[in-house]
Amino acid sequence: MILIVGGLGYIGSNLVFELSKTIKDIRIIDNLSNSKMDIYHNLLKDNPNLRIDVIDATDYHKLLEIFNWNFIETIINVAHTKLNQQTSDHILNNYTNDIMIHFNLLKLCKLFNIKHYIYSSSVYIYDTHLIDKNYFIDEGHPIKITNIDPYLKIKIVSEEILKDISDHSCTKFLCLRHSEPLEFDHSLKDNYFKNTIIHKLFDSLLTNKILLPNEILSTNNDINIVINYIHIKDLIDAYILSLNYIKTMTLNIDIFNISVDNINTENISTENIYNITELIKIFNKTILEKIEIKKMEDIKKIPIICIDNTKAKNILKWKPFYTLEKIIQDYYQFYLNQILK
Repeated sequence: MILIVGGLGYIGSNLVFELSKTIKDIRIIDNLSNSKMDIYHNLLKDNPNLRIDVIDATDYHKLLEIFNWNFIETIINVAHTKLNQQTSDHILNNYTNDIMIHFNLLKLCKLFNIKHYIYSSSVYIYDTHLIDKNYFIDEGHPIKITNIDPYLKIKIVSEEILKDISDHSCTKFLCLRHSEPLEFDHSLKDNYFKNTIIHKLFDSLLTNKILLPNEILSTNNDINIVINYIHIKDLIDAYILSLNYIKTMTLNIDIFNISVDNINTENISTENIYNITELIKIFNKTILEKIEIKKMEDIKKIPIICIDNTKAKNILKWKPFYTLEKIIQDYYQFYLNQILK
């Protein structure tokens, strides 16, 4: 059985939908904080065997009961608490929930000799503030140690825990570092993941706002521009291929970057990375409208940092199908269908 924690969330529900095409023995745990039961009922149409436990995974005893009654081989943890407000209570709740879920699942991995544990991490944990030229970040790049968002601190700590226990566990661990896909929801409100260049351009389109260079460059990624997007379908493919890989994995733990190809030729080199000017041109060409940005010359020479997905291509045999243009096009189509109706 595959247990998907956070299985009714955006990533989790899409993963369940795709897995159900070939695997029927799937169980979901979700507390419905970021989702609705309607999603489960829709998923049941394709997989009548799908089961759900509406519980808070911070409750170890409720989790223990589920593990006692089910033979679970693989856990996929895509659960996370959305930090909607930067208050002490919300931040503390964010830490408590996500770290406690991680701890509980790892204790159960040991108790029940769970074979595989796949953890949803983030590419934004990389330290980029000293990079002054176009650069590809691979999985060995240093991690941030200062100026870290609470959500990212959880990802960093969770990964470190996996590394620390991996040599002493019978469970194989795999971390997928990816960005949140451009989520097709009904809100374009700012939050951590909406603070990207693409979202800023959509916000400009929505509000008819003329952007300034400092608004384009103001992100949560220090002083550099990190270009990293992923289509939900490509991300789900990466999870499915990870499930295949982890079954034969010889390492105790492995880590992969999952990101769209952000180069304008087939030759991967820093000279071929899309710069900000090209990215904005792609955006304007795709949506057939023009976003007005003042003083474009001020941002033409800003170094661009890309996430290197070579390892995932070579080992997982994964390759992103959706280009940056297609990601923008799909998101814009949703924007037209939902936001403007």
